[in-house]
Amino acid sequence: SSSYAPAVGGGQFHVRLAGDNLLGYRVEVRKFFQDGAQDPQFGVAGLLSVVTDRMDQLFVHTARDGSLTILAASNNNSADPLFSVGVMVVIRLQANGQPAPGFGEQGVVRLYQKNGPVVDVLHDTALGTVIVTYDSPDRLRGVALHALDAQGKPLTSFGDQGVARIGLSLLAWKTGGIDEVGRVLMVT
Repeated sequence: SSSYAPAVGGGQFHVRLAGDNLLGYRVEVRKFFQDGAQDPQFGVAGLLSVVTDRMDQLFVHTARDGSLTILAASNNNSADPLFSVGVMVVIRLQANGQPAPGFGEQGVVRLYQKNGPVVDVLHDTALGTVIVTYDSPDRLRGVALHALDAQGKPLTSFGDQGVARIGLSLLAWKTGGIDEVGRVLMVT
């Protein structure tokens, strides 16, 4: 899986899930100029690589200041909700490819979740980063919103220790947002 995101000032980021069972799994990020040439100053010699678990989903967002937020998610969900645990890796980078200072461990936060697949990622909100997942592997109990503060920790003042659950049907979540005072807005 791969994704592209615009780079502030022109060009674009290319983000992909890479790896296999033998060599391990990772998220790779490269930055390209408008002429298609790779930026050798980005990351380490033009490549940033973050070791992850095997991932199924990839979300990429460029913020107004040129920083990058990447979410890689694994849906290691079994049919039995008791054993349904996935992992989400949130990577926050500065525009030059260096880890965002103060965010997790060297710009990386790992979240283990007992929910369904990721639906959406909301960025640059009054609450920080909000990850929207289905609230159950069967996708029938609504959505859960996971709010992270600037350090990548659960925003404990939001919902129940950083997670708010909203009962919606499978087809109800189209998109949403967070307004300037932290209220959740949804389009159904």
